[in-house]
Amino acid sequence: MHVEMYKTHGPPLSAMAHLDWMTSRLAGHELALFLDYDGTLTPIVDRPEQAILSDDMRSLLARLATRCTLAMVSGRDPPGRAGHGRA
Repeated sequence: MHVEMYKTHGPPLSAMAHLDWMTSRLAGHELALFLDYDGTLTPIVDRPEQAILSDDMRSLLARLATRCTLAMVSGRDPPGRAGHGRA
């Protein structure tokens, strides 16, 4: 099945299964990755201060940061701002 069909229909794509296609589409462009922190890069925990990057993940992110722009995102409020800034 052609990859373009997955833009609006079909199951989520596997990045590894379409690496050649993605590489060709990104040629000449700068890549930015927005990665969820708690529960994705770290195990999900009850308290934000318990969400600690493993050494392996920290190393992987450091290597990845040499190839593209990285941004960490979170659905949690920053420390000291609980309940602020939410709609």
